[in-house]
Amino acid sequence: MTSRALHFPAFTLGHLTPAEAPEASELATLSHLKLAGFQLGLLALPAAIEDTYYRLGGLPARIAAHYRGLDPADPDEDILEEAWEALEGPLAESYLLDEVVDALFDAFGALLARATGPVTVRRPGEPGFAVQSPSRRALLLALKRAYREEWTPARVTQRLQRTGSLTPESAPVIFHHSEVGRDDAASEVAARLSETPVEALADAAAGVIRLRRLDLPADPVTS
Repeated sequence: MTSRALHFPAFTLGHLTPAEAPEASELATLSHLKLAGFQLGLLALPAAIEDTYYRLGGLPARIAAHYRGLDPADPDEDILEEAWEALEGPLAESYLLDEVVDALFDAFGALLARATGPVTVRRPGEPGFAVQSPSRRALLLALKRAYREEWTPARVTQRLQRTGSLTPESAPVIFHHSEVGRDDAASEVAARLSETPVEALADAAAGVIRLRRLDLPADPVTS
């Protein structure tokens, strides 16, 4: 990451690449809502941070070594479990450079100044997990948890079934406060833009934070 990239703006999505917010995705529709004049209440951290986190910890080579011999079409549960046991520690212990952490703390501070209460951490289109007592440090640890959980046996199995690839898709990590209700106007626009039955959910400060598909079962946010 270059010094020009070390600013992670909250409440906007203009800093994301087209690959991170592809057309018809949740983030693309939220970006269109922002352009249409709706306020957003989320922080979306680009995938480049995750790439840096993996690289500084020497994780790509370790991951490749522990999954060697895995058949993507018929993954062996023993390989998945053993790889997770071996990688959980290194995935948690990798690090980011001080200037990246400083920029993250600035972004987390902007989010925390917006509202109080738990913060949800998630990937686009997913329920995610809640940080019950959020602080800048707690949100940094939650970011590392989001990176680490890409390699649980269940997550790897789901990814192989969906894409056939061991490598996670390049996706931002989203932070926002809990939703308090539906934004009817934003829901109408989002449904028209995405051409799917969705509703837009807002936080206590009236910022749109999430799109929920109405034609799919809603998974709960975990702790």
